[in-house]
Amino acid sequence: KLFVGSADETLGSALSRSLRRTMDGHGKKGGAGASAGAPRKKPIKIPPQVLDFLHDGVVAQSDMEFELKLGQLIDNKTWAKYDLNIPARNKIIETHPLGTRFSSQVPNTAFRNLNATLNHWVRDPSTSKYGQITYSRTLEMDLVYRDENQEKVRVSYSLKGDEPPRAIQKKKLRPKLIYFSGEAELDIRMCAAHEYKVVLPEDISEWRAESARVKNRISYRFDIFQVDITEVCGYNDITPEQVESLVKHKDFRKELKEGSAVSAFSYTKQAWQKGVVKQIRGKELRIELGGDSGGGHIKSLTRDSPFLEHKDHEIIPEVTYEVEVELLPDVLRPSERRKEVIWRWMEIMFKLRKIAQKPTRPPPYYSHHAQHKQQHKQQQQQQQQHSKGEKRKRPPPPAGEPQPQQPPDKKQASNNGGASEKPASA
Repeated sequence: KLFVGSADETLGSALSRSLRRTMDGHGKKGGAGASAGAPRKKPIKIPPQVLDFLHDGVVAQSDMEFELKLGQLIDNKTWAKYDLNIPARNKIIETHPLGTRFSSQVPNTAFRNLNATLNHWVRDPSTSKYGQITYSRTLEMDLVYRDENQEKVRVSYSLKGDEPPRAIQKKKLRPKLIYFSGEAELDIRMCAAHEYKVVLPEDISEWRAESARVKNRISYRFDIFQVDITEVCGYNDITPEQVESLVKHKDFRKELKEGSAVSAFSYTKQAWQKGVVKQIRGKELRIELGGDSGGGHIKSLTRDSPFLEHKDHEIIPEVTYEVEVELLPDVLRPSERRKEVIWRWMEIMFKLRKIAQKPTRPPPYYSHHAQHKQQHKQQQQQQQQHSKGEKRKRPPPPAGEPQPQQPPDKKQASNNGGASEKPASA
């Protein structure tokens, strides 16, 4: 049965406005608390559906994961955003309408907008109200298996080779809450899941692999939550031989050196291209494409790029992007701060949704090669300007010294039989 409830106020603006009134210094730069003459704080209002969803019994469980995800409520017939025929901006849906599903994919423009904004907050904390933000990047491969009981188990491998594989099983809390927006492009889903650690069998081939994902994840850690933006290369309907190849070559990045044969994915051509590593600058690799013998154009990729694979890799990925805000462990346990934590958690996601839906921005970052090229070009321009200035200000030579010879003009050259002395090239 479909239940649609409305929040007390328009959620996007109400969350920000009430949050500034109710938290001591959280909405002010510098972290200063409310002054003695400040107006009386209003109580935080959380929609009752959210409080019912995050009730005491759920919060008290160990290994619970609480997250908000950006995405869209999709109509399975039209493959377009579902039309709920609701005039209000935001509604809370406690169960999926029949014939719909929630897609946790966002456009590439949303990923780039959020990446640029969050990087700016990390570099200059004074530009946001959240204070110091730490940053980390992970590159992992997730394989989803069916165990002997036909239960889904996710096995994660670090593609940097710095961690052992880990296996978990998720039991998701149902139903999930969806903040559906009839005006905004993206919706928000609130979900909770209980994570169980699973012991890997000695022979994992006994389990049946269903899918694989290579995740290039950028994590921004705040005080009570973490924002994850992820570039995903998904491999569906893979064969056992392809799974074996993925696991076998998962550590190939550590062994790369100049002359190593690799495969680089072309997003425009939707194909893997063979190439050879020609130069290594820190984490950046300059790859000459065109087969093992080279002879093609140069492509720059970082060592931890999901578009760089072993030379025998040929599975075509589906590239998608995901955004989620996950609460840090146990921040919901203290009941006296629970409403404040939930409010701030919801407020940051509505803010991120607004940023994600802005018009396309220029690329927020450049590769190391492009950055060095730009710096070299600027240095050349500065040297040219400096040399021009020196040429204009050069004093005449002292008396008695020979004047520098100039190349003869055309008339003089013709008188000398057309022979002229050309100035040396730079």
